[in-house]
Amino acid sequence: YLRNSPMSAPTALVSLVSQNALTICKNNAGQNYIPQFNINQIGSLIPGQGYQVFLSKNATLTYPANSNGKSVANDEITPSPKVLIPMHKLTGNNSVLIVQSDCSDGNEIGVYNQNDMLIGSGIFHNGIASITIWGDDEHTEIIDGALINDELRIKDYDFRTGRLSEIELTDLVDIITDKPVSRLTYSKDGFVMAKVNAETQKIEKY
Repeated sequence: YLRNSPMSAPTALVSLVSQNALTICKNNAGQNYIPQFNINQIGSLIPGQGYQVFLSKNATLTYPANSNGKSVANDEITPSPKVLIPMHKLTGNNSVLIVQSDCSDGNEIGVYNQNDMLIGSGIFHNGIASITIWGDDEHTEIIDGALINDELRIKDYDFRTGRLSEIELTDLVDIITDKPVSRLTYSKDGFVMAKVNAETQKIEKY
């Protein structure tokens, strides 16, 4: 980010959005800005910080001039989970899962690896949850995230009852390639959209 003062992600990246080119922007904390779904976990872009950007087509990024001054994010910031918090973050690689649901706003959703370790979470807001799924840090001896091609499990946390329910995803689509996906597995920098029906939830534990 080349400006000398912070600027909200939607304002700083408006040149890409206006060209219908920006698919997702991520920071190194795994937070993202996804204009298609009105998701902004990043808030403001910060001078000196690097951001990973995926484009759907060739486009030119033009930051607003420094003379425009400081612009702290006044846009709605997507809320973060308060209960389902992964033990390990910042492992050096991640992927993003978008889930559309009729679950109640405020419900949290967790992604688990084959060892039942929570490796990603999000919260439903306006019927959508954005989940950053952390991959394994290959520089540590322990398994602290998902391995490549690991099959992932999804659970919903009902904030009103405290129930944690295993749920099944439907209509999986790889947003980068716009192709259907048969099952949810981990891939570095993956970007998948899915749906879930709250009525199909199976209560696993209380």
